[in-house]
Amino acid sequence: MKKLVAILLTLHFCSAFAQEMMTFKGGKQLIGTPTWNFICDDYAYTGILKVQLAKNDKGGILKLSIQVSNNQLYIGDRAYIILENGTYIYCADKGIRDTISNESNTFYNLSIAEINKLKSSSIASIRFRIMGTESKFSSQTGYFTAINKIEYFDPYDKSKNNYLTNVDLKAIYK
Repeated sequence: MKKLVAILLTLHFCSAFAQEMMTFKGGKQLIGTPTWNFICDDYAYTGILKVQLAKNDKGGILKLSIQVSNNQLYIGDRAYIILENGTYIYCADKGIRDTISNESNTFYNLSIAEINKLKSSSIASIRFRIMGTESKFSSQTGYFTAINKIEYFDPYDKSKNNYLTNVDLKAIYK
């Protein structure tokens, strides 16, 4: 009986402290935050931008993912991370992207100084661009803003309605 309890406790603690992994282009695995689903009202195709941050030896990587109607559409150009404290981080497009099952994934490199900024304040929103050739029946192209909201039922309810991105990021940069 004691062995069973010990095994169950070990499994519980291992799962509680398990790290999320980010799959980088080419299948490389990096230690990352959970994937946050930011709400994007203006993007009618899905309305969700998946956001994840990962740790690397030069600082970090921001992964932005969104469903698109075809593989010719992708997240590109610059992106802006707007923080709750009013500051922002400019992310330059280095052309690091892939599309898997009509999900466009774009990766932006972040410096150590930018990671430190992200650890001090949660992300409020992300401004990004979907590029490619739009048709009558495709998903949209253009500039979009995704906001850090878990649910969007009551905009006046401020209780636990945002992802604590800075807390999740601090957990992988111990």
